[in-house]
Amino acid sequence: MNACMRCGLGLLALLICFSSPSQAQNLTSWTAGPGRLGLGYPVPIPVDTPTPFAGFRSYQGLMTRHFDLANRHDFIRREQIGVTESGQRNIYMYLISDADALTIDHREEGSILINGGIHAREWQSPEVVTGLLELLAERSTDEHLYQYLIENLNVALIPVLNVDGFIQTQRTPAQNYLDSDPDFPLSSPRDGRMRRKNMRQTDELLGTVFDHLSGVDLNRNNPPFHASSASSSFNPDSLIYHGQNGFSEAETLALATAPDLLLPGSSTLTLGDRLRMFVDVHSFTRALFPVNTSNTARNQNQSRLMRVLVDHHRNLPGNKVYGISSGGNSNFGIGTTSEYFANQFQVPSWTLEMEPGNGAGTEYGGFGSNGHDGFILPETEITRVRENMAASLAAAAYWTTGPPSLQSLRIIDVETGALLYTVRNELQPGAEAGARSLLSLTPGALQTNHSYDVELVFDKPMRWLDQQDQIIALPGQSDAGLALTLQLLSAAGQPASVIDLQQDSVQWALQRGYYGAGYANYKTDSVTLGITIPASANNQQQFNGDDPLQVQLVISDMSGHALDRDPGDAVDWQNGDWQRYQPNATSVAGVAIPVRPDSDAQQTFAVTGNMAGTWGSQENSGIGFVIQPLADGRVVIAWATFDEQGGQRWLVGVGTQTGNRIVADNMVLARGASFQDFNPDDVMRTAFAGSLEFVFANCDTGFVQFHGFGQTGVRTDLVNSSRVAGSGCQDQTAELPALAHVSGAWFDPQRDGEGMTIHILPDGRALMFWYSDNNDGEQIWFVGVGLVDQATGSIQFEELNQTSGARFGNDFNPADVLRRNAGQASFTPLCNDGVFDYSFTDPELGSGTLQLVRLTRIVGVPTCTQ
Repeated sequence: MNACMRCGLGLLALLICFSSPSQAQNLTSWTAGPGRLGLGYPVPIPVDTPTPFAGFRSYQGLMTRHFDLANRHDFIRREQIGVTESGQRNIYMYLISDADALTIDHREEGSILINGGIHAREWQSPEVVTGLLELLAERSTDEHLYQYLIENLNVALIPVLNVDGFIQTQRTPAQNYLDSDPDFPLSSPRDGRMRRKNMRQTDELLGTVFDHLSGVDLNRNNPPFHASSASSSFNPDSLIYHGQNGFSEAETLALATAPDLLLPGSSTLTLGDRLRMFVDVHSFTRALFPVNTSNTARNQNQSRLMRVLVDHHRNLPGNKVYGISSGGNSNFGIGTTSEYFANQFQVPSWTLEMEPGNGAGTEYGGFGSNGHDGFILPETEITRVRENMAASLAAAAYWTTGPPSLQSLRIIDVETGALLYTVRNELQPGAEAGARSLLSLTPGALQTNHSYDVELVFDKPMRWLDQQDQIIALPGQSDAGLALTLQLLSAAGQPASVIDLQQDSVQWALQRGYYGAGYANYKTDSVTLGITIPASANNQQQFNGDDPLQVQLVISDMSGHALDRDPGDAVDWQNGDWQRYQPNATSVAGVAIPVRPDSDAQQTFAVTGNMAGTWGSQENSGIGFVIQPLADGRVVIAWATFDEQGGQRWLVGVGTQTGNRIVADNMVLARGASFQDFNPDDVMRTAFAGSLEFVFANCDTGFVQFHGFGQTGVRTDLVNSSRVAGSGCQDQTAELPALAHVSGAWFDPQRDGEGMTIHILPDGRALMFWYSDNNDGEQIWFVGVGLVDQATGSIQFEELNQTSGARFGNDFNPADVLRRNAGQASFTPLCNDGVFDYSFTDPELGSGTLQLVRLTRIVGVPTCTQ
């Protein structure tokens, strides 16, 4: 019981307590000049500003910064996790994450938790944790590391846990008591600037001497080792007093309940369910103090993760070297937060002690007159410490996202641009234990003595970039980690034999694009390698005709994680280790890539005018693509589909054909006009922020994959639904229908912003897609099959069908498609114009007449004269 507890509450008793403390004490100030508390540099003074600067922000300034960032960014979520022991102030945690709990390839996201400001006097800690919050906010659209972290990890930050104590230190930033500490009476400054503990049984007046030793050391107040070591104390006056029991303090209880927070987009997953790292940020000694448990795998991963942070930081400006403690006995502790999280969640967990180091203030030209000046960093150093340690914590966070996996591999013929081989490992929503679907297609065979581009896409950014976007090793990682090795193995050999291969260029994608033209999601998640298979004697022995080859890939991500060998079985974190992880070489299993001598080379299917018609999926009936190759090599594409709410959506654009592929990366959505009162000025045209690629194996089959509308790499197998009379895939000896010349795109110039495609089929019928808007400006489309009236030369569409109900992309279910007869129409064509009459059952659309003119003529169809 201390003097305060023995005194009553009356004024006289308070004066007696004030004048007669249990031990002698001296109210002493830190100074820039010599003295018992002489620093040798200016005494830091907190400033009420939210803006980071070369100095320390007050609590109010920091909180204003936190609130502002949370208000301005949807991906920063502020959560009150408790109140301080005094009951006066809220404790906040900030969760930095996107709107769902899934990674870009549909896996459950991991989580990390970083706690700051547990010891009140360590001002560097709130600045660094705030610095990480600022770094993620400022670089959230970098399309590289920081955007990747936001979209694939839940980063939970508590900038200040000991709010009351922190504010107390900033009230009197130079003053504290000396010569009263029961453990170190001559050297240990207490209360004021040097308060370490929380404010239990303590007022906020420095002049009330009786309570200057009170409070609880929050980093001694945690199970499972609370009150079990001489490094924590039963004495309430001690600097390391552990409190009455574990989690007796409101602050530590708030930290312990923080993992119960539900993750965004999930009604079941919590922060703790997906936790992979905990760090408690302190200052003084420049070291990491990890916690060992009986879980060997967890301990090993902890060592790897800490090494990423330490090596990264050593290679930043300042070259500050951090030591790593051994971690000690797994059955021993002193009641720290890192011990609790290590044992409760079996995750890498450590206390991070930042600058100054063991030299204390002498590192910066200070006197070192009192060892506790190690808690007082000069204002001139905090910008470097804040920015560098935030970057190093981000590097550690990247490691926790896990080993990389290969998303897709494609082999392109450099000469023709044809796609010869493709494989994609795609995690399907709801798949058990992270199982993936292997989607592959081999339209053609490889040839010897021929140049190919191998395009690889990974599920994360793989390489670090300097300020000029040059590929370099992540600070602290070896240049050897930049290596990328691709081999072809012969399946005929026992064991598999290596095929001779010449490898030249390695080009990492730094610009957005798809299908070899850029990165899929983040800079450096895609790379293209140039290869040639020589017609060597070794190769001739290793393969013959259609004998398959296997691709083997050796690569590590920027933090040193080796590529997962089996991308068909997604890696996840559980009980301190990576589950289903098979590191080192990746072999694309179960894949046959035939190689033929150059003389036996077979040409792949070429697009040219062959693909004119409509294409859809047997599984996804109700949506489709209209493809119209033109004589100049361009291809007009219309995409009739649905939006995320089950309404209709359509896009049109122009693609380019290369070999057996069509790529369309300039699709446009047009909407906004009223159907009945159509005004072209009301039409809003929005560029589709994505891309489509069609790959055809022959006249009847192929596939399409797209990136866009928040979905990546969605692939759908296609079959031909209808052909255009006169196009390349039709029987060229067959007689053409009378109106074959009509095939193409048409529109009314008075209604620029809507239009239709009309295809004359080989049997003489006409297939029409009409793309427009309803009276609310929302997109609608209709499809009809017409018959030719030989007497009038017109095409009669007895039914115009309209669909609804299904949802876009991965959520599409053909059972949800609703179809209804919306009306009828007729078209009387001439050569390049014609009259189109329509009548809808919906009175809001009504009936009317359009004066159509031709927009396109499909290559191969006959021309006409007026």
